[in-house]
Amino acid sequence: MSHPGKPEKVTAAVVAWRGDSGYTASVPGGALQLYLCTKENPHPDVAVSSLDIISAMSAGAPFVVAITVEE
Repeated sequence: MSHPGKPEKVTAAVVAWRGDSGYTASVPGGALQLYLCTKENPHPDVAVSSLDIISAMSAGAPFVVAITVEE
């Protein structure tokens, strides 16, 4: 696990927003980051009806800001 507030290397997403807080400003290299991740439906003939968010138990806090679905 990395130091809280220090960004980890992410390979399946890109940084969409980066900011600070009082806490991250006190951590060398610390930042708040939101990532953009795009996934293809592996079964396009089946409608997406739910989404599971699974934590890797890292210092990050997984949550969804927005979802866009298109046909």
